[in-house]
Amino acid sequence: MPGSSNEFNWTYRLPAPIEEIVKDKELLAAVAELSKIKPAPRKKNVGA
Repeated sequence: MPGSSNEFNWTYRLPAPIEEIVKDKELLAAVAELSKIKPAPRKKNVGA
């Protein structure tokens, strides 16, 4: 349920702390390549 806090929340965890993940040069290169293939989504015009 959205907004709840219990043992079922956040069941999908990263395999390592983010501080370690960002040091992985091979992973960062792969992410950079993927970002070239799939452009960032267009922002929705929230104020309109």
